[in-house]
Amino acid sequence: MNVYRSAAWSSKFVLHHGGYIVQSIAGHQELLGPDVTISHLPLKNHVTDLIGRSAYALVTESAVAHLDIPLERALPITEQYAHYAPVRACIDDQSAW
Repeated sequence: MNVYRSAAWSSKFVLHHGGYIVQSIAGHQELLGPDVTISHLPLKNHVTDLIGRSAYALVTESAVAHLDIPLERALPITEQYAHYAPVRACIDDQSAW
C-alpha cells in the first residue's frame, strides 16, 4: 500500500514579507516583531470556507508587492484578527499543482 497515495494529504502555505528582529531566548535564536505575528495569523482563516479545499497557498499583499508575484488567477481575501489591522492576501487553491 502506498501511504502517500492513500492518505488525505493537504498543505497550507503562507508567504508574508515584513520586518523582524532576531533575539536569543533560552539559547535559541527567535524572530520577533509584529510582522512575525502577522505571518502566523493567516493560518487561522476562512479560506477553506471560501474555496472548499484545505490545500492552498496564501500570499499577503506585502509579499506580493515586494516579490512581484503574478497572481492573476488568485482569489483576493481580507482576514480580520483582533488587535491587528486587516490582513489582505491572495489565495491560490493549488488545483493546478
